[in-house]
Amino acid sequence: MGASSQSRARALLATAVFLALSAAAAAGVAEAGPGKRVVLVASRVDATFGEDLARTLRAQLSDVQVVLDVAWVDAPAGTIAEQIASYKPLSGDGAVATCWLAPVQQEEIALFIADGPWKRILVRRVGPEDGGGRVEAVALIARSAVEILLEGGTIGVAAPPPVAVPEPAPLPAALPLAPEEPAPERPLVGLDVGYAFAVRSAESPAVHGVRIDAAVSPLRHLFLAVGYTVWLPIELRAEAVAVDVYRHPLHLGAAVEWEAGPLLIGPRASVIFDYVMQEASLPRDAPDATARRNQDLLVSAEPLLEVRCPLGAGLSLVLSAGVEINFNRVRYVFDAADGEKTVEEPFVVQPRANLALSFLAG
Repeated sequence: MGASSQSRARALLATAVFLALSAAAAAGVAEAGPGKRVVLVASRVDATFGEDLARTLRAQLSDVQVVLDVAWVDAPAGTIAEQIASYKPLSGDGAVATCWLAPVQQEEIALFIADGPWKRILVRRVGPEDGGGRVEAVALIARSAVEILLEGGTIGVAAPPPVAVPEPAPLPAALPLAPEEPAPERPLVGLDVGYAFAVRSAESPAVHGVRIDAAVSPLRHLFLAVGYTVWLPIELRAEAVAVDVYRHPLHLGAAVEWEAGPLLIGPRASVIFDYVMQEASLPRDAPDATARRNQDLLVSAEPLLEVRCPLGAGLSLVLSAGVEINFNRVRYVFDAADGEKTVEEPFVVQPRANLALSFLAG
């Protein structure tokens, strides 16, 4: 064989070796390159850290011939089982590994790496001692795990069974407003002016007057009142005897009211201090005619049932009815020439009624 034949043989052999090596390299790239993906799940809560980690991890994997995909989530899931259930659908098909981070303690994070079928998970903690190199530490751990998986190895421990992630409850069309706290109630003050009626005795069955009450309500439904009744003078006549009775009663009382539909109904009780003056006289032409003037302080109790009908703008119509119970049993008599004359003997229990217009303000 000549020199030219040997040269052609060497050239053919070199060409064959080159083609074989190129085919093997191309086959290796096809296996580990274009079809292989690594998924990084990053949270938008700390988007800056996620972007730094993606950039560093992409640089670390540049010579491993895999593609890095970043899947963004609004916030990290809760437990590990919930993280697996939430992040597994993000990896899709053909992923070599899926990586994500979760906080463990203050300034300490955990790196989770799941293999392609999500059967095993590697967990590594990265603490504050790594300082500003935490991103590089995470990227190196992820690169090492990806290389092991590409070589057919296994990582970590068996993954826990997945759990169902509950669907978030739909938000209402309009969020209900927080109830406003009621403003503290202010005391009410009021004034009642009206007509008063009483059955006093057999001698004077009907007595009329004007009643005035000033009231204050320190608590809801409770009223404290002080009042005065201007009774018309009582004129008594018995034979030749004339007696005029003037009353000046002061009322101190309290009332409790409850709502009954549109009305307010409740009991009212008062103590009455009544300063009574009597002027008695005989006709001028009567023999032994004399005139007398007496004063008495009488005490009585007045239980009433009160009904209030609101009219609006603080005005109400108030009707009350009950009795006046006298603690002093009195009898008005006159000593005439022919003996003692009984002019009037008031009832111990006297029926009462009042009709008033009330004004309340607060």
